[in-house]
Amino acid sequence: MTTETTNLKIAATKRGHRVWLDGKRLERFGWHHGEMYSRTVAFDTITLTLDPEGNLAVSGASNRPVIDLSGKWVTAWAGDALRCDVVFNGNTITITRGA
Repeated sequence: MTTETTNLKIAATKRGHRVWLDGKRLERFGWHHGEMYSRTVAFDTITLTLDPEGNLAVSGASNRPVIDLSGKWVTAWAGDALRCDVVFNGNTITITRGA
């Protein structure tokens, strides 16, 4: 499977910061509505892994999957970063905060 990288905005909201992933790119890499996944947060990286035993689910609709990472935990992770690099690689999505 190929790897794809994109750079996304880390958006500020009233409830904390948000990283929003959606649409065809998720589908292309096998992330469909209802799929279960797990999340690991490290110093500068969030890793999402498709996992039938995971405690999180891809939301959205059958024709438009969504992963909405938001809240105070994203604010703490993001620090002063305004953007992040997102690498789609099969059953793993790696999000690294940028400058």
